[in-house]
Amino acid sequence: MQRQRSEKLIKSATGFARSAPRLGFVVLFAALAACVETTPVEVKPLTPAMKEEVFALAMAVNILDNCPSRFGPRMDAMEATVSRMSSESAGLSIRQMNSQTVDRILHASFSDREAQDRAIAYIQKRGIVVADKRTWCTAGAAEVRSGSRISKYLSGKIIPTKK
Repeated sequence: MQRQRSEKLIKSATGFARSAPRLGFVVLFAALAACVETTPVEVKPLTPAMKEEVFALAMAVNILDNCPSRFGPRMDAMEATVSRMSSESAGLSIRQMNSQTVDRILHASFSDREAQDRAIAYIQKRGIVVADKRTWCTAGAAEVRSGSRISKYLSGKIIPTKK
């Protein structure tokens, strides 16, 4: 039940819902899978700068989901962001976190409306057609070429876009 709720939030935060389990959920919580939080901890909303970082990670995860042949995850950067998020919001190390705590942090930091609006704005800005994986690949290549915040979570070769 809690996993489904977390997946729903991640899908909402990335602006893109599917019924299949998401790579983003697996990647984002891979380091947390073995951890069990025994007592729920108080969480506080993320700072604006950390929210930007978490949103960039969510968009990178969508690119990874939709373009796995061109990009791979940079786990070191992803784990560093999750670690900073957990420390800032809950005062915990990444080893003390679990998906329920991450879920609480995301709910405290992003309203459903904010997550949706930001994702839609990103999709429109990059000319992404949600159902067309090629447009996600094009967006990922543009992120890597520009050296954007999103690009630090992506590894792989840059595929030139056709004009």
